[in-house]
Amino acid sequence: MKSGRLILHHTEFDQNAAIAGIGAHPGQGKGGAIFDLPGQDPDASGLQIISLGDAPHFRDSQAAEAARTATDSVNMFGTLKVFGSR
Repeated sequence: MKSGRLILHHTEFDQNAAIAGIGAHPGQGKGGAIFDLPGQDPDASGLQIISLGDAPHFRDSQAAEAARTATDSVNMFGTLKVFGSR
């Protein structure tokens, strides 16, 4: 995502992948299911990813260059806000 708002509700991501690119401007291979751009691009500062109820479920995601942190994993690169979780 480069701009806007993504609102998720009862969402599942299944077998998504981010593969690092090759060439003069290779892709990073981050966030197998969701990649958000804030911090990477000044035009993306208003971006929001929100999940209503519970966080989305991720199954079998892959990301070639995931750092395995809360904001950089095989599932997602960026920040997810969850509202109304039980």
